[in-house]
Amino acid sequence: MAAELVSSSVSRGKHKGAYAVEVRLDGERVGELTAAMSSRYKNLVVAAQENGNHAICEAEITHGERGFQIDLRLPKTD
Repeated sequence: MAAELVSSSVSRGKHKGAYAVEVRLDGERVGELTAAMSSRYKNLVVAAQENGNHAICEAEITHGERGFQIDLRLPKTD
């Protein structure tokens, strides 16, 4: 399935309020990338939004001992 990545802010923890990349499925927030991963993908997400596009990646939903989990397939960055 496809997940959308959008600019947001960290919702809790020691980085609360800092820039974050939010993950959405069907327009609904399902989580956010860690501070380190958000920093890594910030330029890609911001550039897509500035050009009127959406940053999209592949997502796989699994269910295990910890409940539902979403694994993202993100491109390599420099």
